[in-house]
Amino acid sequence: MRRFSYLAVDRAGHEVSGVLDAVTENDLVVRLSNQGLRLKSIAAAPGAQPGPSVSTSRVVPVSGLVAANNSVPAAAPKTAPAVPTVSQSIRTKRASAKDLMFLFTQLGTLLRSGISPTAALTELASRLAKSSLSNVLHEMSKRVATGATLADSMAVYADVFPPGTVKSVQAGETGGYTWQACETLSEQFASSHKMRWAVRLFRWVAVAGLLGVPVVFAITLALDYSFATLSGLPGLVKGFGQAMLGPAGLAILVMTAGYWVLRLCFVRTEARALRHKIGAHVPVFSAKARAECLAVFNWHLGKLSEAGIAPMTAWRLAGESVPNEHFAGLFRELGQRATESTKLSQLVRSSKVFPPEYCSVIETGELAGSLPAALSQASVLANDSASRYDKASRTSLYLAYIALFMVLGITCGKMFYTAYVNSLIKHTVEEAEQ
Repeated sequence: MRRFSYLAVDRAGHEVSGVLDAVTENDLVVRLSNQGLRLKSIAAAPGAQPGPSVSTSRVVPVSGLVAANNSVPAAAPKTAPAVPTVSQSIRTKRASAKDLMFLFTQLGTLLRSGISPTAALTELASRLAKSSLSNVLHEMSKRVATGATLADSMAVYADVFPPGTVKSVQAGETGGYTWQACETLSEQFASSHKMRWAVRLFRWVAVAGLLGVPVVFAITLALDYSFATLSGLPGLVKGFGQAMLGPAGLAILVMTAGYWVLRLCFVRTEARALRHKIGAHVPVFSAKARAECLAVFNWHLGKLSEAGIAPMTAWRLAGESVPNEHFAGLFRELGQRATESTKLSQLVRSSKVFPPEYCSVIETGELAGSLPAALSQASVLANDSASRYDKASRTSLYLAYIALFMVLGITCGKMFYTAYVNSLIKHTVEEAEQ
């Protein structure tokens, strides 16, 4: 914890000064804003005692920073405070996209109404039926109550909140639009929920179709045994059991075990970066992922620019807020090569992520002095592209599993028909001729 001296204004317009302990400058802003105070200045106060104080260090204006509620920034700071790195992560059960969609929808509504983050988290924790997520929210409310930011409390639970989600909330807290950031996250998870169902359906069709091949092979062996022994249905069942003890059963066992092993490894939190990298390079899906990331990036960058955050700081916060970690890394690398004097349009032009038309919109905004509005327009354009690519990707999945179902269905049907006819001829016509 660090000690800060501050000067603030209450709702009646009276100035209030004092000294408080907080983790970061932004933590202090959040705590005082929840008390109805608008901060005018803040400075480090090592060794100071609580009470009226005179700043002995450089005062950083922070009147534009607001808490995670519906406060409107009056004059934003030129630089954003650094957020401490989370030293350890608490492992817990993963949350689905559907759970996070409803969580951020309600969280955004509560924060917009002016309810404090601590009260909002406590209220949501009491409503949730899933004990694992409810426990997470209870612990988060305790951390926020002791001075941690909402983003910091989320960062501890990496299994529940992806990095882009945490950084999006952090950007919202820095720029004073936390409730809007939560509503945007809700929309992101709603889109992710729809896509995951399409992917899940494709996976089920693929697994069922592939397992169908050894199953049909076992049935063909059972048919041959039934015809050979003239035992009818009992012989068919016995023959199928014997076939499952052979290569067909072994193939089913290996395929099933391999599927679950790969699935358990692939869905782990540690594999999230790999999943995002694959999604950023698969045709059709890569275009969707890029458009979604551009929409989120431009939206956050516009909000942060409107709040008066320094350009490179705003770039870093917006770049880390995108949902795909691969694209977040690209934004991060590009921002590290720039300085505070670098124009935003120069960064955009040198990036391989932005299409040329987006670059023109941002350059025009810089020339006209309306960069936040230009970024908002670019975000709308990217959202439209993301919607089109989302439909295209889901259509591609539907067509793919229809084609897969037809191919595997025809293969299994041909195997069964051929084996049935061959067994019938072998054990009737040929045996009669002998």
